[in-house]
Order: sequence, then C-alpha cells, then structure tokens
Amino acid sequence: PTLVDYEGNSTVTWTLNGNAGCTITAPNNDPLAGPKSANGSALTVALVGETVYSISCTNTALSTDDRSNSVTIRVRPQFEEI
Repeated sequence: PTLVDYEGNSTVTWTLNGNAGCTITAPNNDPLAGPKSANGSALTVALVGETVYSISCTNTALSTDDRSNSVTIRVRPQFEEI
C-alpha cells in the first residue's frame, strides 16, 4: 500500500520488463536498496515518515532507453494521548 500506519511496512514490487538490470534507491539503510537482476518484491523497513523508493533500469540493447520510476509511501500520523 502507499499509505501505512506509523512504523508499518509496505511491499515494493518491481518488474525488469526486458531491462538488463535495475537499481533501487531507498533511504535509512533499507535493505531493499541495491541492484536487481530479476523481477521481485520486498518488504520495506518500519516507516515513520513519508518515504520515496526509486528504481532506475538499463535497457538490454542500448543504454539510451534507460527508465526510472518512483513510489511515495505515506505514513498516517501517530497521535499521543495526553
């Protein structure tokens, strides 16, 4: 989901669609970040604020058709009782 509870997780899914490889960038030392050579999905770390995950892919034939995309996951605010 693109909206989660405070300290909740979301699943990020990617498809290479014929690209040679892709790299995901993610904040906060999220282990989801890094190179990807196959389709897949992974759970994010516990999120405490709006977080952007980006993916950049290199085309198999020519690097002139590189592609990128991103997803923003928002977090519901946490309220404390007084």
